[in-house]
Amino acid sequence: MTTATENYRRARDQLLSLRGDHARAIAEFRWPDVGDTFMTVIETCRANGANPFDYILAVVRNSDAVRATPGSWMPWNYDQTRPSEAPT
Repeated sequence: MTTATENYRRARDQLLSLRGDHARAIAEFRWPDVGDTFMTVIETCRANGANPFDYILAVVRNSDAVRATPGSWMPWNYDQTRPSEAPT
């Protein structure tokens, strides 16, 4: 049985390998089955007043810190944990 992470990574790798061939990417790419994982994260964010996109982006950008202290990176408290973002 493959995990949602493995499915996501396989799809990501496929897209990267097809980066220069748009027609083939359109023909061959299939969205990965990631189960209910992302919907759970999105709904948990919404229930706690967090923007799901901002939350996921913060988790990805701070993955080492998330692994070190996962309890500090929940949708309801990550704003107090994450470093302030530099203006773009």
